[in-house]
Amino acid sequence: MVLNLSPELGARGITINAVAPGGTATDMADTHALGYKHPLLDASMDAWEKMHGALGRLARPEEIAAVTAFLVSDDASYITGRTIEADGGFFWTASGRCRARTASPHRAARLSAEGSMNIHSAA
Repeated sequence: MVLNLSPELGARGITINAVAPGGTATDMADTHALGYKHPLLDASMDAWEKMHGALGRLARPEEIAAVTAFLVSDDASYITGRTIEADGGFFWTASGRCRARTASPHRAARLSAEGSMNIHSAA
């Protein structure tokens, strides 16, 4: 949406951007995070976070706020039509598909070898 609106708004000197935050450590995440874990993964949330993101943790709310503050600052005056993914390198989509060709299979194998998680196949 922001990419499509940027030419019209840019002609008026207005920038438009979006922030797509990843998992963020909030009270809601504490309550509902397990609902986002793939049902075939038998892992603690800590192991799940380490396996699915480059930084291996959820964002702090102030980290997401800092991205937003930057986008509304004069320092971002030449950025428009962009969606900034502030997701800590999270590389799995909601459907469970790998979004990047990075180390996720290796990380899963390493975590499984460490006993941090088990991957079950569908029966």
